[in-house]
Amino acid sequence: MQLRVVLENDLLASNRYSNIQKMIKQILVLAILFFIKLSCYANIDSLEIALDNAKSRTEKVQLLNEIAQKYLLKNPKQAITLCNEGILLKKRNKKDLGLANLYKTKGTAYLYLGEYDSTKFYWKAYIKLVPGGYEKEKADGYNNLGTYFQKVGYSDSSIYYHRKALALRKKLNEPLGIAMSLHNIAALYRKQGNLTEAIDLYNRALNIYRKNGKKKEIADVLVGLGLIHRELKNYMTSIKYFKESLKINESINNMRGIGSLYNNLGVVYLDIKNDSLAEVYFLKSEEISSKLGDNVSNYGVQINLAVIYKRNGEIQKSIIFYEKALRYFEAKKNHENMAIIQNNLGYLYQKTGNDANAIGYFRKALINGKLADMLKVQKNAHKGLSNSLRNVGQFEEALEHFTRYASIQDSIVQTELIEKVAKYQELYESEKRIKEIKELKHSVYVKNTQAYTDRMYRNWLVVLAVLLIVLVLITINRFKLRKKVLLQRARLIEDEKEEFRLKSALVEKEIEIKNRELSTLSINAMNKNEMLHTLSEKLTNLKFKTQEEIEQSVFELEQQIKRSFNLDKDWETFQRHFTNVHPDFFSQLKSKFPKLSSNDLRICAYMKMNLSTKEISTLMHIAPKSTRMNKYRLKKKLNLSDGEDLQEFISREEHFK
Repeated sequence: MQLRVVLENDLLASNRYSNIQKMIKQILVLAILFFIKLSCYANIDSLEIALDNAKSRTEKVQLLNEIAQKYLLKNPKQAITLCNEGILLKKRNKKDLGLANLYKTKGTAYLYLGEYDSTKFYWKAYIKLVPGGYEKEKADGYNNLGTYFQKVGYSDSSIYYHRKALALRKKLNEPLGIAMSLHNIAALYRKQGNLTEAIDLYNRALNIYRKNGKKKEIADVLVGLGLIHRELKNYMTSIKYFKESLKINESINNMRGIGSLYNNLGVVYLDIKNDSLAEVYFLKSEEISSKLGDNVSNYGVQINLAVIYKRNGEIQKSIIFYEKALRYFEAKKNHENMAIIQNNLGYLYQKTGNDANAIGYFRKALINGKLADMLKVQKNAHKGLSNSLRNVGQFEEALEHFTRYASIQDSIVQTELIEKVAKYQELYESEKRIKEIKELKHSVYVKNTQAYTDRMYRNWLVVLAVLLIVLVLITINRFKLRKKVLLQRARLIEDEKEEFRLKSALVEKEIEIKNRELSTLSINAMNKNEMLHTLSEKLTNLKFKTQEEIEQSVFELEQQIKRSFNLDKDWETFQRHFTNVHPDFFSQLKSKFPKLSSNDLRICAYMKMNLSTKEISTLMHIAPKSTRMNKYRLKKKLNLSDGEDLQEFISREEHFK
């Protein structure tokens, strides 16, 4: 007992010591930040004093740019004001490095403010204003524009400017600058799916970084190579690159990089269905992201863990991690991820038999799926709701959700088909443009060669040659235009044919669904009438039973009646669904044969559905003999001869159009 008290006291002392250490660290961090801030303001103050004492315009412009750069992070608007002041001191539209730097800083300030159009304008102006001989500065400008276009999602433009930066850096023989441009272009190619070219550029950048001992950059390139090989399903190669990058990140203590690599390794092991290792790496990644306060990575890892537990049948664990991630996305009002997670939770609760919770999550997923305009999520939510509602006995609403599910499924198929057509069209246009560019380059080459060789001839020969080339180009252009018009006409015809086919398929699908609904109604009606017949027989037998047996039989009859309520579909419901499938059937019969009774029309409808005499008798709760007699009378009312078949007459569509 005494030993336990001593140990507990030691533990308390250790905890107090640990808390004191944490407090001291926090105070030191705050003090360092305070002094950095003071030094920053002191630096700005010293620059402003120097600005007041500056005599030449060039010196003032340089100081204004330096002060503006200090304000970029904390007050971008003030940085823009200072840049404008410096621009006024310089002569407009004249190539000058000082003026160019002001435009560059101003563009960066707009980037921090999220005004990307202004960023592009001033960064382009910076490149134009850089004087000749400052190739390094121009390369930096091209690199900035490449980063801008990558940020706004224009990959081709981004690659164009990164290549321009690469060309200048090669000219300047800057190995690290070349490696940086190669790295940027490789990342863009990877996102575009041009994996072979991306691998080549990554390896070239990697060789340069290795020669210069740039560990952080080496680790980043290895991650890019690992991601590519994962896409190529070369999983072991991907793991090799990730582990090599992890080792480097551990050596430089880059915790954010380590956490990201644990997650990447977990994803690869998830791909190869090694769930135990995947779980280990995901848990490590979650631990690091929690320490760093990286919520985005943390909740991404939690979703991955939920997927593992879901796949291994550990439903409760999977639910816990999905609900953790859901709380984060609910706080961010991220409807897309909320809908996806809510669908998953709905299916998990459905598996556990908790249909009440499942219905709640499916309904939420449906709302968020609509807000995020995600048809596939809506489709899955409708399907899940249909199954859970059916499990709890809400058959009518279950059928409604299943119908919506089928409708969205058809819509998705149609959309995917249209997207495929558009994709193939885009590929065709892209190949066509490439071909035209090659032809144009070849034409320019021929033209330049011809011009070089023709300089020895007289001017009038040159003029004739130029006129001839122009005439050929006009002819080719007219031919291409005509060909383009013909191709467009052909595409329009094909599009119209495809649209007609899709509409026809949609109509057939709708008829199929309605026929299924009609059949369901008929079967339910038959079941109801069969049940009534059974009840009648049981009631007749009650006469010969004791009082105790009668009470037991009455209880059983009550239970049977309650169970049959869901089968109670009356003739009006049947008639409404039948009219949806065969809209002119009743109206044509009544107009041609006005003497037909409602009972006759009902028999005609059942015969239209190819029901047998026994099935019709069950539905109408009459004897088969009566049904045959009704059919015979109906045949007379329809003016059919003895040789004509009543079933064949009713089945023929031309009688009811």
